[in-house]
Amino acid sequence: VQQAARGLLSDQVVAQRRMAIARRLRAAEVSGLELFDLVEHALAGRAEMIPDEQRAFAQLAFGAGAAAASSAAFDPALRYFLEAWDLLGTDPWDVDHELARSIALGGAEAAYLVGDQDRVQSWTTAVIDRCDDLVSKLAAHDIVIEAHNARNELIPAIERAVHALALAGVKLPETPGQSDLLAGLIRTKLALRGTDVESIVALPDCVDPVVLATLRIQMRISVSAYYARPDLLPLLAFNMVRTTLRHGVAGESPFGFAIWGLVLCSLGQLDNGLEAGDVAMRLNERTSSPRLRYRATHLYNAHLRIWKDNWGLSRDDLRDNFRACWNGGDLVYAAFGAFMSTTMAIYRGDPLTDVARTATDFASAIRDLQNDTTLQTIQMNRQLALCLIGDAPDPTRLLGEAYDETAMLAVHEAAKDQTNLFLRCMYGAHLALLFGETRRAIDLLEEGDKHSGGATSTVYSVMHAYLLGVAYAAAASDGATGSHARRRARKARRQLGKWAPYSPGNVSHRIELIDAELAKAERQDATALAHYEAAIAGARAGGWQADLALTTELAARFHLGRGHSTIGRNYLLDCRHHYSVWGATAKVAALDEEFPEILGG
Repeated sequence: VQQAARGLLSDQVVAQRRMAIARRLRAAEVSGLELFDLVEHALAGRAEMIPDEQRAFAQLAFGAGAAAASSAAFDPALRYFLEAWDLLGTDPWDVDHELARSIALGGAEAAYLVGDQDRVQSWTTAVIDRCDDLVSKLAAHDIVIEAHNARNELIPAIERAVHALALAGVKLPETPGQSDLLAGLIRTKLALRGTDVESIVALPDCVDPVVLATLRIQMRISVSAYYARPDLLPLLAFNMVRTTLRHGVAGESPFGFAIWGLVLCSLGQLDNGLEAGDVAMRLNERTSSPRLRYRATHLYNAHLRIWKDNWGLSRDDLRDNFRACWNGGDLVYAAFGAFMSTTMAIYRGDPLTDVARTATDFASAIRDLQNDTTLQTIQMNRQLALCLIGDAPDPTRLLGEAYDETAMLAVHEAAKDQTNLFLRCMYGAHLALLFGETRRAIDLLEEGDKHSGGATSTVYSVMHAYLLGVAYAAAASDGATGSHARRRARKARRQLGKWAPYSPGNVSHRIELIDAELAKAERQDATALAHYEAAIAGARAGGWQADLALTTELAARFHLGRGHSTIGRNYLLDCRHHYSVWGATAKVAALDEEFPEILGG
């Protein structure tokens, strides 16, 4: 009926009536969902809008765009910003400079989030050229930095951030040296002297808009620094902590203290690092922005909590944080939550079919975000699971539908992506170790060590030491290189030993396995047996399915190698069962082929 009635009216009459409705709604000062109705009526009746009204309706269209963006509806948000811009005429800056600035910044951010890079460039350039105030210029640079991050342009993002921060008097070297890091560490520790958790939490709010803008950029650039310039990350933490102490608490302060905690943990100062994490979480309670809260929460779970709590707790919270970031429009940290939760699921020994399915879902979502760096990591996680499941041409190599370790090496190197270069080595070594290629596992782990700064203070730190220790201990029986292998295995074991007091449930069973393999190499059989049993008990108690499978397999090989056929057979049957529960079908097949007389039936 409505369509039929509409067909009886001319376009001019429709426009007049829609404009009349818009004027009534404007006079009523509507808000909420009615604001969108008002703007839609105004746009539909624009032919009847008089010039004196355009500025007011541009303001309302901007408000609708901002409201849509806050609800993560970025496509309609961009449309409203474009309409608002158009309503201001041929030169919006001359009509209403402040409104033009707001539209350009809001529109540039919405354009970045929907992948419209041309509009990002045009609007941010206009703000930088037409605005005299530093805060506006920094806001425009901030959006460009985030757009670079999303396109995996890590070095350009860092360069833009260094330039923007210099405008505000924050000097950062693009390639810090050891003297820069040492000086920054000392200055920060001196600034913190005499403070405690309660005194920091009680600091007043930061109100300086320039300081707030610089903190926002430093938070933003931490993404690129972590991947491509790990030595820059500590300087960002130092600056953010000292700035908070000097100027008060900002929404980015919890993030800064979490990064500070990450840096301290990477230096082996776990007590101080975990305390910094406590400060970050307490400050997070003061943060009104959900997006900023979620970012600090991600850092806490991915880089700090892992040193004291079972990784399963971080895995679960990171999954929840992914959903919160996704729903809130923080697509960068949604991507981080996706890959870190999947990583912890792998190392926790979650069923591999579940891991592969979850990684596939995450990859589909992240692909739409054009976040290549994190997509590559998630695809690596997925390929590792597919190799172990048996859904890959060669289970010993990261080659398949999700990821190609040969082709992707050049991609990671071109982006100077230290994180994915490290993970490529880590996952390749894990497969090599599981399928009996000990020498290749060692070579990959040693190569990965060159890039380990790209995954500092993460579960990868523990797994690198663990796999290195097991691989070298397995090679310790070699007469020609056994002495070197034992030294390297003990070095890895000592590193794990420094972490064990803080989180024995995550680390102790892994130390026990290295000790067992070293004792086996030195033919201290009673000692080896005791360590194998302790490693198995620890893995079982903590629910570490993947570790339980590997530990039981190595215990089986120990007994079979010593001629204990009955005990060895029992352990081998156990390990086959544990790999099967994990879902590592390719590994089960390899065991069946190697031991047909035991497992063939």
